[in-house]
Amino acid sequence: MSVPDRTPDLPGRACVIGITSAGAALIDAVRQDNASRLAECVVRLDPADLAVMAAALPVLESLAQQVACRAGTGPGAAAATLA
Repeated sequence: MSVPDRTPDLPGRACVIGITSAGAALIDAVRQDNASRLAECVVRLDPADLAVMAAALPVLESLAQQVACRAGTGPGAAAATLA
């Protein structure tokens, strides 16, 4: 699949790129693999460690949102997401 030619608003000063469907599928596969590996580790945690993780979730979610917003991919971010 080819990437459509897009002319930037400021010729010579910007480059607009896109992702192919194959590239998007690869990113999705890598994300799924990472999530699966993490889940496999989490299920092996003992109950005390699971409780610590559960207590930490609000902070971890806040950090993830801050990182996503800085990258322009989170809720409230002006930029489009690269899914």
